[in-house]
Amino acid sequence: VGGLLGTPLKASGEFVGTPEATWFRQRSSLTGRGEDRFVPLGAAQGLEYLPTADDVGAVLRLECVGPYGGKPVAVETSPIALDPPTHAELEAFLRKGQAEFHAFTPQQEARIVLVTRKNIKVRSKSSRMGGGASTLYKQGYQRPVTAVVDEHSPQEMAL
Repeated sequence: VGGLLGTPLKASGEFVGTPEATWFRQRSSLTGRGEDRFVPLGAAQGLEYLPTADDVGAVLRLECVGPYGGKPVAVETSPIALDPPTHAELEAFLRKGQAEFHAFTPQQEARIVLVTRKNIKVRSKSSRMGGGASTLYKQGYQRPVTAVVDEHSPQEMAL
């Protein structure tokens, strides 16, 4: 059983009643002993799961227990992969050493978000009067960088 980012995983089976289903993501051990463990995906319940970017490269496991108990029945995926166009785009960014994204502020001011191997920058776009782009925000990766996508508007995010 494989899986692609953005493609729902659906399980089915024969149970008496509705089973309790729990999804897990594999996390490799840092001990180097080949010990892998599966961590529950808290919000993922039910027989269907939509893999996220956090799942890429990881093996997922679904465990089901019938409503009357018993031993769990489990199935594992192969590592979750990117779809070929997204994989090719990511490889191009890695070869180039940076990725550039065009964005707008809530006031509709054009911005460039530049993600490099060293840092992340937010730049103003160059003006029509010949002025160059200027850096408005720059942060190295010594401190965590988080981008949060608005759940009600997937076109909006905050750094």
